[in-house]
Amino acid sequence: MMDQMLQDGDPRIRYYYYRQNECTPNSIGEDGAACAPNPEALFCSTQAKPVHYPGSMVFCSVENGYWGRDHGFGGGIPPDTFLRTGRGVYPVGGNYDDSRFASVGLEQGGGGAGITPIWLASWSHFMLAEVALVSGGAASGYLQDAMQISIDKTMSFGSLDGEADLSTTDNGGTVPTSGTVSDYISAKVSEFNNGDMATKWNVLGLQSFVAHYGNGSNSYNYYRRTGYPTTLQFTVEPTPGNFVRSFFYPADEATPNPNVAQKPNVDGQVFWDNNPSSPGFPSAN
Repeated sequence: MMDQMLQDGDPRIRYYYYRQNECTPNSIGEDGAACAPNPEALFCSTQAKPVHYPGSMVFCSVENGYWGRDHGFGGGIPPDTFLRTGRGVYPVGGNYDDSRFASVGLEQGGGGAGITPIWLASWSHFMLAEVALVSGGAASGYLQDAMQISIDKTMSFGSLDGEADLSTTDNGGTVPTSGTVSDYISAKVSEFNNGDMATKWNVLGLQSFVAHYGNGSNSYNYYRRTGYPTTLQFTVEPTPGNFVRSFFYPADEATPNPNVAQKPNVDGQVFWDNNPSSPGFPSAN
């Protein structure tokens, strides 16, 4: 998601992620200069892209100092604590990324005075957009409202970081202007309106995922309900196994209760899941 937000110019990215370092190994830094590979801090910076990744799919190194883990990476954590990208001021109350590139630490930024999103107003509009798209109704208005509400809430968290430079881009700062936000929303709504059905689901899915940052439950349900977005990074493992369509029953329920038959695997479909069976669904697993 981080790389797609960067590519799209999403105005929420500096609120979601705080970069401790402006240079991701084996990529291009914020200043436009090449960053040397560093296998000790980012092991994959000297590795080739997995052969099952499409040519356009990001692997390992994201530009401008954004630095995390590839989807499905199961290795240990290298010594990159004060190098990799950290959590931002939204939703957890960390630092706003004003390109200061300082290491994270205690009592910085919002001091952890953030939130755990349970249900936000924007999510209701995303669900209305999904219902409209399924039923053949007008969904773009709901999408536009959902994005605006999400971005407004995200940007309101900037003030939690008392050390941040919250100057707008008009004044040489990093905070997006209202015009920048409006242009971004308009571009996404236009992409939605002018795209085929798959494009519409991809735009809606990605925007829903971004707005749900900090709460993965609804995104998980959306993903197994729709199979979108299909633009997600593939797992680094070429054969990761079937996607988890439903979880095992808890052992303390299934073991002592003779009326509960434990599920044979985790790719069994729940009653409302009318999508194709695994493997093959969802496509970006």
